Amino acid sequence: MLAICLALIDEPSDKELFMELYHNHKLLMKSAAFRALNNRCLVEDAVQEALLTIASKIERFHGLSADQQAALITIITRNTAINSLDNIYSDVLMLKYVYGYDCRTISEMFHVSTRTIESRIYRGKKLLAKVVSEIQWQIGRKGLIFRNERDKGWMIMMLE
Repeated sequence: MLAICLALIDEPSDKELFMELYHNHKLLMKSAAFRALNNRCLVEDAVQEALLTIASKIERFHGLSADQQAALITIITRNTAINSLDNIYSDVLMLKYVYGYDCRTISEMFHVSTRTIESRIYRGKKLLAKVVSEIQWQIGRKGLIFRNERDKGWMIMMLE
């Protein structure tokens, strides 16, 4: 996987920065992914996806302090992990709370038990609450706002 990530990077100095970030933060990335997923089987996939994102946006890491780099890596990894769960939980939450379907109807749509849908709704709400509370914590503690604008990439803004 590292070879693929390095192939995405042109500049030798950027490749060196990527490897430095990887070696310094690989355990942090696994921890962030596990906290978001609570599933060891999915952690490696999420970390690999996050590494691809970091490699494709390596220029955004220049000029950041070590703490800022760690915070950005944590958020990229966590968001990648959460995005991997989007299909499992977000569809069910949308059908329930936006479109007003009951659990029995949703279970028929997905060909799973009603109890499975109830569990997905519970876990999805819990995950959403966790993400919101962590974002607020990041803003308060680090003085930074990190936003993932899905197609536009990452932005970093300093709070005054």
